[in-house]
Formats: sequence, C-alpha cells, structure tokens
Amino acid sequence: MRDPPPLKPLFVEGSNPPSAKRLEILAPNRWRVRPWIEEPEGTRVGIYGFRCDLLVRNRAARTQNLELEVSWHHDPRKVRKYLDFLHIEIAPDRWHLVQGKILGATVRFALRVPPGDHWLSVNPAWHVSHHTRWLESLPRRARVRTFGVTKGGRPMQEIVLGHPRRPTLGVIARCHPYESASSVKAVGIVEWLLGGSSAARRILRRWRVRIIPMANPDGVALGCARLTRPGGVDLNIEFFQPSDPTARAIERWIHEARPRLLLNLHNWMAKDLNGLYYREERDRRAFLRAFGRKLPGRRKWLALVMGGDFKPGDPPRQILDRLARDRYGALNLIVEFPWYGWSPAVMRREGARAFRAAVKVLDLRERPSPRLPNPRISSIFREQLSSSSMADRRGGSCRDSRLLTRRV
Repeated sequence: MRDPPPLKPLFVEGSNPPSAKRLEILAPNRWRVRPWIEEPEGTRVGIYGFRCDLLVRNRAARTQNLELEVSWHHDPRKVRKYLDFLHIEIAPDRWHLVQGKILGATVRFALRVPPGDHWLSVNPAWHVSHHTRWLESLPRRARVRTFGVTKGGRPMQEIVLGHPRRPTLGVIARCHPYESASSVKAVGIVEWLLGGSSAARRILRRWRVRIIPMANPDGVALGCARLTRPGGVDLNIEFFQPSDPTARAIERWIHEARPRLLLNLHNWMAKDLNGLYYREERDRRAFLRAFGRKLPGRRKWLALVMGGDFKPGDPPRQILDRLARDRYGALNLIVEFPWYGWSPAVMRREGARAFRAAVKVLDLRERPSPRLPNPRISSIFREQLSSSSMADRRGGSCRDSRLLTRRV
C-alpha cells in the first residue's frame, strides 16, 4: 500500500507566517514554524504578538498526523501562560482545542488533520475571506455600507440596522488583527438583532445600530498582530494619525455616527478571564448585573478602569474611546473575551449577550432621574407647617396648608 501524499502548508491571505521562509520541513508531516511579527520584540506590538495562522492541505483520503513545533519570539514565561495551545479547524465553524508540550519558548503539538484544507490557529481564523462571504449572506434589511478604503485598497464596511433617524449605538471590532473573537462577537450581535426577538425589535425601534465587524482588514490580511501593516498604527490607541487612511476613516465614522454608546470588542489571551474596561463605577455594576453571573466554563470577570481623561496635547493613547465620549457624551465600554475553551457558537452568543448588557447600562444612564421638590416651595411648606402647628396649639388653623401640600 502506497504512502499517502504528505501534508502541505499553504500560504494565502491572512497566513502567519506569510511565506515559507519561516517554516522548516524537518521530515514528512513534521514541521517547525516561527510566527512572524510586524515589529520586533520589546516594542509595544512586540509584547502582544500572539498570531499564528497556518493553512494545511491534506490530499489523502484519510486523516494524517502532523508533528508541529511553534517557536515563539516571546519569553518562555509568556509562552507558558498564553501560548501553550492551538485550535485546528475540523469542519466549517467547528474547532478543536489542542494542548501542546512546552520546551522553553517552543511548543510541540501532535495534531490530527482531516482530509481537505484546514486552518491551524492560536485564535480560530476569521479572515477577510470569511468576513466577505458572511457579508454577502446577510439579508437586505441589514444594510452593508462602505465608509472607507484602507491603504491596501480593501473596503472598510459597516452593517447598519434600526431606525434611520434615531440616535446611534456604535459597535467596533477587530482593531487588533489577531483578535478574531472580536469579529465573531460582532457577527453574533448582528445575528441576534436580525433574529426577530421582542428585545431585538425594541432596540431597533428605538436606536440606529452601526456595527464595524472588521476595522482593520489590512492587518488581518497581512498576518499582523496589532498594527494596520508593518510600520502602521495601532487603531485602538493611536488611530488619530492623518497619514493612515484606516485611522482617518474610523475618525470620520465616529464624527458621523455621534454614538450614544461605543462598544469596543476585543480578545485578550488570559485564558480564564473575561475583561471589562469601564470609566465609572456605576457602569461596571450595571453591566455585570445586566450580563449575569453565569459564564460558560470556569470564566471569571476582571474589571479594569480605563485610562485618565484626554486633554489636548496628551500622548495619543485610547483616543478611539475618548473621542466618542468627549465629543458626543458616549458611554464607552471595552469587552475582552478570550477564545480558550469556547466555540464560535458560544462566542457569538456571548457577544450578543454583552451587547444587550451594554444597552441596558445606557438605558439606566439615560433614564430620567426622579423629580425633586422645588427647594423654595419646600422651605415655604416647612414654614407653613410650623405656623400650622403653632395655630393648632393656640386653637387656630392654617388655611393654605392643603394648597402648599398639593404644590409640593
């Protein structure tokens, strides 16, 4: 019986490493890969280079074994904490989590690759091609609008739902290319809004919802971790850059949308922690109460206060959220859900759940406060009550006490 043809790596849009230069074939079906990062270790983006996306082709009619070594550029302690696993795509929208064996900064995996083409990824792949196919599948009532073009010529697109003349709820995802869960959460929000539930219909009657599922398509396509391209910008903390067309488009979008809510979706690597960044303690309490205590798996919440107030002349950090807040009074929330232990279906569901919780926080903020008594009338009323008591003690009465009670 002839041996099956060996597994073959494919380098396509979205691959990391992007070429065969960083993949060494040690033997048939035994590879060593060195993930690529757009900036060197020690820089801001070098700290967060958590991307490895490899497409593997199995031309045989049966499943084959693959021994894969991933040699990271990180400190071994960081590898042990964040990068000791991979996800393998076993079918469309189905991923299997595989734990590896840590050898310093290298992680060794024993993988089973079914016939066909399959992604091996730290975070399950959601590339520009996935995004484009999903947009094309949306019904007509979900308006897909192009609001900008990247330096690489890729369209920047949003989904617009709800009443066109209502205030805006804004959702932005995938500022950082390696954070594929943020795009999947945005997909879950759109699907929930289109699902026809009474809660979704109520939101769409009251608000206009504008969702950017992939804010950084160039970075996703080029295999970047955080930037728009090698030498580009980090959209989350330095998007106010006139030289970058992606950053300019995001800024224009915020000025045009004038959002009352800006929900910024992210995907950090802490395995057992969901993250919430907030600005006011009342927002933290309201969000966690609305979201609910029960989380899939053994997850817990870690809530962190966002950075200090933005002032003219400050270094450009976290301007994305501050611009919406300072200019338009938006409620800003950042949600971080890691992939570890969750499927795409769970991520979509929890993304919609986070959106509903954020809308409830906004509703509480905008609910009119109880009307307090006019302090002048109250003081008159107290004086009148005092007069009434004195009159009662003297055997008299106060004619106007009932009128003042009504006025209060």
